[in-house]
Amino acid sequence: METPILAWASEEQPPDGIKLQSVFKIPEGADSSVIEAENQDIAEITANKKNQAGAIWNLDSYKMDLTKDFKMSMYLYFGNKGTLAADGAAFVMQADKDQNNAFRAGESRRLGVWDSSRYNEFGLAIGHSFAVEFDTHYDRNFDSMLAKGRNHIAWGYPDQRETYKDEWSLLGSQRSLLHGEPIFPNGDYLSDGKWHLFTVKWDAKMAQLTYKFDKLREIHVPIDVAQTFGTNQVYWGFTGATGSQFSESKVVFEELPGRLEGKTAEHIFDWWSKKSVKKEDVYAGQMLTYELDTTYLTGQEEWKNVVLKKRLDKNVDYVAGSLRMVNENGEESGLNESYFEGKLLQVPLGDFEQGGANKKIRFEVRTHQVAEDYTVIEEAASVGENLITHSSPITYTLKSNVAPVIELRSSGGVVGVENLSVEKTRLLGSWIDPDSDWVNIYYQISGRESEKLEQQDNNPKNVNHNFSIDVDAENLKPGVYQVTVYAVDREGVKSNIDKLNLVVQGSLKFAELPDFEFELSEIPVDKTMMIHAAFTQKMAILDTRGEGSSWNLKARLKEPLISKEGHYLDQLYYLDETGAARRLEQEDLIQIRAGKTAEEPLQILNWSEKTGLGIKLSPANYIGEYSGTVEWVLEDTPA
Repeated sequence: METPILAWASEEQPPDGIKLQSVFKIPEGADSSVIEAENQDIAEITANKKNQAGAIWNLDSYKMDLTKDFKMSMYLYFGNKGTLAADGAAFVMQADKDQNNAFRAGESRRLGVWDSSRYNEFGLAIGHSFAVEFDTHYDRNFDSMLAKGRNHIAWGYPDQRETYKDEWSLLGSQRSLLHGEPIFPNGDYLSDGKWHLFTVKWDAKMAQLTYKFDKLREIHVPIDVAQTFGTNQVYWGFTGATGSQFSESKVVFEELPGRLEGKTAEHIFDWWSKKSVKKEDVYAGQMLTYELDTTYLTGQEEWKNVVLKKRLDKNVDYVAGSLRMVNENGEESGLNESYFEGKLLQVPLGDFEQGGANKKIRFEVRTHQVAEDYTVIEEAASVGENLITHSSPITYTLKSNVAPVIELRSSGGVVGVENLSVEKTRLLGSWIDPDSDWVNIYYQISGRESEKLEQQDNNPKNVNHNFSIDVDAENLKPGVYQVTVYAVDREGVKSNIDKLNLVVQGSLKFAELPDFEFELSEIPVDKTMMIHAAFTQKMAILDTRGEGSSWNLKARLKEPLISKEGHYLDQLYYLDETGAARRLEQEDLIQIRAGKTAEEPLQILNWSEKTGLGIKLSPANYIGEYSGTVEWVLEDTPA
């Protein structure tokens, strides 16, 4: 059970509480009642009237089972009368012979539970009982063992004689109550117009009761169950009283013993890194993800009409459109924006069945700029008709130093690059920082170590400064890489993290191309002849598109053979492995070869002796030295 941090200022705004139908019984003659309201039912132990005697006990179905651990949570209200208040109330566990009909009237200082305040008189207490009293009025006899004039909270065994000290003298006898571990409220008075949190936990193995009032220290009380109660099934409730001075005593319950148990958990993460910010530093403009979990743990009945409630800190703002539900598979679905009204979130979760039912809510916030460091404290509550649970408070520090803000020009987008490109790819961006002298910019390409750019001067401050990152894609295999970038200012404050996707595409190109030289030949006298130039030099292809990529090698005559004297030879041919000749034309490409890339991207093309280029000479050709150009073309084809 977590201790909530919520503060409630007045009777007009009591805390949320559970419904109390079919929970309590009021003994005949007692002045107590259950007040039904929209957001809570209130157990009124005594009204704001003179001479009230109150008692309220659980029904038989809600007894405390002292063989099992349990916990309780409630808020107590004692009016707003300060020193004029009287007399208070007591939380009581009992196995009295009258069971849940037990009721004791009489002197108001006894609060309806203690024994007589008269010397050597016994038999008026609630039997077989343990009590924690909330005493709003100092009694000079009954409370004489305590500091004078102080309100107090203390425990005791009402029907045990050792709880009292009787003193006789000629001037008069008196009885004092021996208070167990008294603690005193902040501000002296319990009747201060505020609702006070009171929690109770029972450890069955240790037979120990632990209670806590507001932020005062926890009190641990070992109880001999057999000696005190004579049974491990006991009644519980409140008693109270007023006299000539008076004030009301009221209780709003959040959790009852043994009825059902649930849990509310809150987690807060940095939106980008997904790391928890609990007890960490956070900076202005940072986006955080809030995650709230409500879980039914165990119990005797459904957890009914649960509403998840949370009020955001004044220095964070909800990011509109981010409220969503997360199912058990992690899938998210948007929720109605009307569940947020300003800083207040109220999401109806419905009924929770028994057996580990869970519902999870997420949303984002952005932090404010603050003039000085500020501690944010966040908590949430799951408010149902029969159980209210609170999350553990989470704190983080909102720093006054402003973090730099960085943005890539193609933020969130895609930049394409070939890994065999001669020129490096330049990624552009800008940053701004209102208060530091300089920043360092770091970037990382997925799969590589982070790198740092040269220090960037922040002069002038609070204006956009440009930066660039040169990416050498030559050693990157084809694929999609995430590029992340962030800045760190002089004081060590880290900026947001921006990102883009770098799509590296493979390339297909020639690594080596041969030159062809024809040997000196004579022009034939009476018929045509074919002269041959073989592949005497290597032809190599570099293909970084990946294993199994297909390619076609084609060729055409780019510049015809021409002599220095201006004569043409227009009979240039490609000779294949069989020696068959295909004429090279200037207009059309002809297929030379096709292939697939293996694991090694560099491929050496091997040719037979018959393969190469050929010139068909005829008697009509002129003598001369001829040169021309053949264009080799690599085509990327589907695998």
